[in-house]
Parts: sequence; structure tokens; C-alpha cells
Amino acid sequence: MAIYRGSGGSGDSSTDVTRDEVAGFSADAKRYRDEALVSETSASDSASTATTKASEASTSATNAAASAAELTALTTATTTVAAGGSSTSSYNSGTGVLSLGLPTGATGATGATGATGATGATGPTGAASTVAGPAGSTGSTGATGAAGAAGADSTVAGPTGSTGPTGATGATGAAGADGDDGADGDTFPSQSGNSGKYLQTNGSTASWQTAQATLSGATLTAVTVATTDKVLVQDASDSSNLKTVTAQSIADLSAAGGPSLGTNSIIRTNAQTISENITIPSGTNGMSIGDITIADTYTVTVDGRWIVI
Repeated sequence: MAIYRGSGGSGDSSTDVTRDEVAGFSADAKRYRDEALVSETSASDSASTATTKASEASTSATNAAASAAELTALTTATTTVAAGGSSTSSYNSGTGVLSLGLPTGATGATGATGATGATGATGPTGAASTVAGPAGSTGSTGATGAAGAAGADSTVAGPTGSTGPTGATGATGAAGADGDDGADGDTFPSQSGNSGKYLQTNGSTASWQTAQATLSGATLTAVTVATTDKVLVQDASDSSNLKTVTAQSIADLSAAGGPSLGTNSIIRTNAQTISENITIPSGTNGMSIGDITIADTYTVTVDGRWIVI
């Protein structure tokens, strides 16, 4: 096989190669040339695209600069929209003012009470008040202090202390001697065995006498009695109670007069019911034979003396 040493003769090549290898090298060179052409075309297209992109970037940069300038001069104005309304916004490119309408939010829940701050410094003392404040409650009694030295004797008597409580009752003392007997009073004779009799006195001695059943045929003898002599009368409200009446009282009542029966008004009478208002004046004595009933709404006023027998 012939050796190709290149077009410059034997001196142009330092390595012997075969024809096939040279053909391969030639093909590779052609391929490299084609790729170089393609790369040249791509590079030209890329250069054109890059130029376009550069122009666009320049335009964007210009626009961005304008926007940045506009944003630098931008001011805002806010207004309040009533609670529950929609928010609003508007922009005035001529003045660069962005107007915002912000709805009022609902009032939030009350936050927790913060910790109490430190006590501030005491302020200066205020002027003395001219009005007495309310008295504070009495504080608890303090411990008793040590006894002080005895003071000098006072020359003025202190006030008398309040009377102490009454002491317990002492033991009963011994019985005293019996007193002298009192004078004997008037006594009635024994009532035993004297049923139905009346009591008679001669002024010093009382005795029971038998009453006569009738006065038919009897002779009544007048006797002289002293004004201080007494007779017994029965209490109209208590038949077991006897009272004494002086003869003078009976005489005074008889002298007053009244309705009578028999010759020479031998029997005096009076009604059993009082149906009028009667006053017995002071210094006047009155007598009635009972029983006596005072009707409703009427009164008997006794300023003197009234005896009912």
C-alpha cells in the first residue's frame, strides 16, 4: 500500500498514515466544517435574539425607572368605612394619590387586666383640711404598757364612781321579839243557834233578838236614841256583809221625804229603777230601799253620800 505523506512531501508529515485513515480525517474535517457553519448561523441568530432581548430589557428598564419614580412620589389617603361595609380603593395617576377606604372593625374583646404597676413616689403633703374627716373605726386594744411611776396626790376629788351591782341577799336574821298586843275591838256575840234573829245593841253590848213574825196588835214604843247610835244594815250587793249606819244618817234621809203609804205616811216608798240622770251634791246624804237598777244611758253621780239598804 502506498504511503501518503501529505502534499508537502516527505518533510510535511512525521507520521505515516493509510489512505482510509486520511479519508476518515477528511470526513471528520467536513463534519467539523458543517458544524462550524451551523454554529455560525446559530451564533448569528443568538446575537440577533440577544439584541432584541437587550432592547426589550432596555425598554423594561425604562418603564421600571418610570414606575419607580412614580412609586417614589406615591402618597396615600385613607378614609373610614362604616362597620360591615366593603373596603374601597382608587388611584389618581395625575396626582399620584392612592385612596383607600377601610371598614371599621368590630370592637375586640376586653384584654386581660395588666399587672399592677409599681407604686409611684409619694406626692407632697397637701394643705391641711378645714373639715374634719369621718372618725375611723376603733382599733384593737394594744398590749398593756408597763405601770408608770405613781403620780402626786390630787388636790381635787375625782367624780364618784357608778354604784356597783347589788350584792347577794344576806342570811335571814333572827326573829325579833313579839310586839305588844293591840287593844281589844268590839266583838259580835256567837252566831251559833241564833238563825233568823237580828242583832241589837244598847250602845255598849250587842245581843241577838227574836224577830216577831207579824206586827198585828203590836205596840211600837218610841225610844230616844243618840245621833251617834248605830244600827246594822245588810249590803245590797253582798247579803253576807253587814254594815253599821248612824241614827243621824237615817234621820237625815227621813227628813228628805218622799212617796208614802198609810196614815201619817207611816211607810215611805221609792221606785226600783232610775231612769234619769241624778247628782247627789257634796254635803248631801241620800238613801234608797233596794234593789235599785240604773237604766241604760243614765247615771247617778255621787258627790255627797248615798246609802241603799
